Amino acid sequence: MLEQFRIIVVDDDQPHLEALCSQLQEAGFDVNGFSDSTVALEQLTSQRFDVLFIRLQLTGVDGIELVQRAQQLDPDLSTVLITDQGSIKTAIDALKFGVLDYVLMPLKLSELMQVTNRAIQMRKLRLENTQLIRDLSNSNLRLREMNHELDHFAGRVAHDLNSLCHIIQGFAGSLTRRAYNKLDEQEQRYLLRINEASARGSQLVSDLLAFARLGSGELQFNQVVLNEVVEKARALVELKEGLRKADWSIAILPDIDGDESLLELVFVNLFSNALKFSQIRELPTIVVEANVLDDVVEIKVIDNGAGFDPERAEGLFKPFHRLHNPHDFEGHGMGLANVKRIVERHGGYIKATSAPDKGAVFTLTLPIRGATPPNR
Repeated sequence: MLEQFRIIVVDDDQPHLEALCSQLQEAGFDVNGFSDSTVALEQLTSQRFDVLFIRLQLTGVDGIELVQRAQQLDPDLSTVLITDQGSIKTAIDALKFGVLDYVLMPLKLSELMQVTNRAIQMRKLRLENTQLIRDLSNSNLRLREMNHELDHFAGRVAHDLNSLCHIIQGFAGSLTRRAYNKLDEQEQRYLLRINEASARGSQLVSDLLAFARLGSGELQFNQVVLNEVVEKARALVELKEGLRKADWSIAILPDIDGDESLLELVFVNLFSNALKFSQIRELPTIVVEANVLDDVVEIKVIDNGAGFDPERAEGLFKPFHRLHNPHDFEGHGMGLANVKRIVERHGGYIKATSAPDKGAVFTLTLPIRGATPPNR
């Protein structure tokens, strides 16, 4: 393996140059030595070398400047300084400029080999790292292309699925209007199930598309009046739920930077979730609390609903993950997944705490002015 690595030596002290080249050649390396720094730089420009040995003080030339020019030509080049006892401090200072190591004159073969082998290992690591970065960049490019293709495909599939659901709903609606009274009780239940299933299918497709877009779509950041967003979300949820009576308590929230429409979707999902699981109570209670901590706001949405088993909460924010029997509570497990994705794209995070039949607390932490929230 040693013969695969090429070493260039630059030293205007001819005896030292010959001695160093000779020792490296005897060790089996491919060595090129130059006493003229200009010629050496031309060689570095036109050929590939793995290790550069260079005297720190060259006549009329700044060795560090030559090192920097060489590293501009090949950032992965390993550089070793040749110095004497009197300039060790200067050599150490030179390490700040990307120099890997140094050797002292007069040369000791054992020390020279240690430094050379270390320089070669560093060269190999740098080349491997550069290749990994290149491969990763290519992979990311291909991944973006595949995601674009997948989004296009998903859009087409979603359009077709929605069309099918709408066709089913259309025929079911027509049958309901024309022949509902002619159907027996069992047939009417079947028709009702067809309507409900097609509606859920259409909603599921829409939610899946929304979840996919939330991962890559651009956010429209502006100053958001959170209390207005929360009130709009509350009104939408109450309208959807048929103005079902509930006890609401909403704190004063700070204005933050964010995407208003997506933040509204966060609270629509959280409020819908709270009302749905509080339907077992005579009076559902929903509380929104806020606590400003430096550059973030911590918002809690608290309900008095059915709660959940904390030991099963690991996948609470994953798509399609449900902690309750679908016969008890409707839904397909996409709402909280969308909430989590929106919050994280705003630089925040969300968590949930609960116990069975003890209600639930959803805590989301959001930057107020684009700041990074504290660690969890």
